[in-house]
Amino acid sequence: MVVDETWTDCVEPAGVGYTTWAELDYLLWRRSNQPVPILVTTDPDDGVLPNATTLFGGGRVGDDTRPGGRLRFGSWLNGGTCEGVEAGIMMLGNGAWHYAVDSSTITTIARPFYNYTDDLQGGYLGEDSLLVALAGTSTGGIEIDGDSNILSADVGLRRVITESCRLRLDGLVGYQMARIDESVRIRSATSLVSSDTTIEITDLFDARNEFHGAYLGLELQRDFGRASIDLLGRIALGNMRQTVMIDGEQVSTVGGVASVAGNGLFAQSTNIGRYTRSEFAIAPEAGLHVGYRLSSGLFARAGYSCMYWNHVAKPGDHMDRGINPNQPPPAGEPQRPAFAFVDGDLLLHGLDFGLVWTY
Repeated sequence: MVVDETWTDCVEPAGVGYTTWAELDYLLWRRSNQPVPILVTTDPDDGVLPNATTLFGGGRVGDDTRPGGRLRFGSWLNGGTCEGVEAGIMMLGNGAWHYAVDSSTITTIARPFYNYTDDLQGGYLGEDSLLVALAGTSTGGIEIDGDSNILSADVGLRRVITESCRLRLDGLVGYQMARIDESVRIRSATSLVSSDTTIEITDLFDARNEFHGAYLGLELQRDFGRASIDLLGRIALGNMRQTVMIDGEQVSTVGGVASVAGNGLFAQSTNIGRYTRSEFAIAPEAGLHVGYRLSSGLFARAGYSCMYWNHVAKPGDHMDRGINPNQPPPAGEPQRPAFAFVDGDLLLHGLDFGLVWTY
């Protein structure tokens, strides 16, 4: 919130010079990347790691700057004295990303994995690959799509702690919620050259995180006449409910007749399902903004903001590369791929451009 030039010392019944305010910001923010394992390879060794060339994965994706919006509004109580209520909502645009490759450009395309088939020598076959396309044998391609949707909202109380002619410090307390939803879908299609056979395999990993907590904070505002500086810091403590959903499908078509199986490559009977847990989480937030008075009650402002949550489940963290081709695995064999919760975190940060209206 931008300061008002009519401020006086906050001694009852003096007030802040206005009773209601509204803020509207346009956001250009980046998010911390989504981790993904190595998902697509090519020659040498028919795409088998570690010698194969990686085409996609083994790093992080989805960190492009994207637009968003933030709306806040509030009102001073008791005729505009030192206590008020406020609420806000922030939404960041869908962080979609896409990767695709097919045999028209690269003749050998593979999906690498670790094969838990018994090698009859006290171990396992180890690194292996599912060939999507191989010159002279099959043609095909892979598409990988990911997205990320983030929403945060809060409602709380504001109290002037101390105030002078040009400086004010407010205390903040309230409730915050956030939704962080991400997904990764992997689709591969293979057509055999020697027969009228096609195989389509789909893996879906979806992670949903819902945070509810209480926040405490401070906001320091310094007025320079027509210009002002605003410094915000607060932290929320609460519960992060993590939900991970894994699903897969394989469609084999031979001579025009299709058969469907309920598994993919990384999504098998041993890990397909819906998994939920709750974790204690922290969510700090900070912002620095510079404002300029355009008219009596209208301000323009620009600045930098950042928000953070820990204990965030991400889809790429829950892809197990280890696969037992015997599905469901008999007793005594590795139950792979397996599911286990993996904690991640999320950082949002970037530039804000907005307007503040007071009356």
